[in-house]
Amino acid sequence: MQRLFGLILFIALLAALVGGCTDTEKTGKSSGSGSSTGTIEVRVTDAPPGYEITKVLVTVSSVEVHRAVAEKEQEQAQRPEETPVQEQEQEQQQVGDGSDAIVEEDSDGNGGEWIALGILPGQETFDLLLIQDLEQVLATDEVDAGKYTQIRMAVESVVVEYMEGAGTKTAEAEVPSGKLKFVRPFDVEADSTTALVFDFIAEKSVVFTGSDKVIFKPVIKLNVSKPKPTPSPTVSPSPTASPDPT
Repeated sequence: MQRLFGLILFIALLAALVGGCTDTEKTGKSSGSGSSTGTIEVRVTDAPPGYEITKVLVTVSSVEVHRAVAEKEQEQAQRPEETPVQEQEQEQQQVGDGSDAIVEEDSDGNGGEWIALGILPGQETFDLLLIQDLEQVLATDEVDAGKYTQIRMAVESVVVEYMEGAGTKTAEAEVPSGKLKFVRPFDVEADSTTALVFDFIAEKSVVFTGSDKVIFKPVIKLNVSKPKPTPSPTVSPSPTASPDPT
């Protein structure tokens, strides 16, 4: 009897042991207070920008405007008024530096001429970040009154300064197209000033491609103001000499 009872108890213990091992294999977890389990967390985040731009130094070698021929002026006058703002991403082909050009014949068969405007001394290089919310005069000249159809600007170089980690780096940006061109009709009236404002969007214009390579793909809004009377230069009167008290 005792041998039978001992055999039954042994079988019961063996069955309990086998069942416990099977449960552990199915769940991948061991039971008991001495378990060695870990926890998995899946997290998401928005990584901060890799670069903080501190300077965008643009050097311009020429600014030109295109004047229409007489028949084009008449055709342009009959068109509805253009919107005062045009925005486009410049991807124009390089067509020479234009730095020595004064008047260049139009090459598209429509006639007319390109007229170079005088860049103000010391203004050919400007920092896009410093002129935010400002309008810095780059070039100015007196031209014949009439209809004009295009504006173009030759970019000689672009130097970008940016923060990477705890340090500052400087890179000369690649400019795929050195000449920016806008087809945008505008008028120049006698004794008046027409302002052409190239509004660069710096954060969209600078592209980091890795390996410290920087590309300048300018995104620009062109604002053209209506002609306003040019203020006459003021001459301060000479101070009147005080009478001699003696």
